[in-house]
Amino acid sequence: MATLEEVKKLIAQRDDVDKQIAEQEQVLKDNGVDMKTPLVDGEGFPLANVDVYSIRHARQTLICARNDRQKLTDQIEAMMLELHANARQNAPLTRPSDEEEQPVHRTSNRPFARVDKVLPLSPAQHSGLKDGDHIVQFGSLHAANFADMAQFTNVVQNSIGVWLKKIRVTVLRDGRAQRMELTPQQWSGRGVLGCSVLPLTSSQVV
Repeated sequence: MATLEEVKKLIAQRDDVDKQIAEQEQVLKDNGVDMKTPLVDGEGFPLANVDVYSIRHARQTLICARNDRQKLTDQIEAMMLELHANARQNAPLTRPSDEEEQPVHRTSNRPFARVDKVLPLSPAQHSGLKDGDHIVQFGSLHAANFADMAQFTNVVQNSIGVWLKKIRVTVLRDGRAQRMELTPQQWSGRGVLGCSVLPLTSSQVV
């Protein structure tokens, strides 16, 4: 029987594969080529202005890594479906409460992090998040108790469960507070949110 810990381990493995893919894609980008760009000239000689060996190695690594990623994604989706099916069979009549769902009392709308990039069709986009949003609240996190980005990871990981628990998010956009709910979950892209978040320095807080 699948367990949530096993799912989290597979997600971590896929994140590592994503990093490897990004590194090899950068090799191709640095050489101005893609997966199909010819590496020989019209006379059949290797191009002199690119690192042919590095490009070939990057292409082969990308093929393997993308296959590995798809296999991991298939495993994750299958295990999540199994977890959800088991949860429905064993679910109580009412959803259990937890501390993440308790009211969060913050004393200001001071942002502490910024949404850097929201990927199309991602859970983040479906929730309403946009590039450049300044985060005022993320689950139980706010400016008064935020210390480092590891806390973001904890909030997200605690929400990846059989209930697909929603994270309450408040952001500042054009000077106005916007409230939304974000549900971390598997989708066709990377991660379970589909967005990157960066901490704000004191000089960036407005």
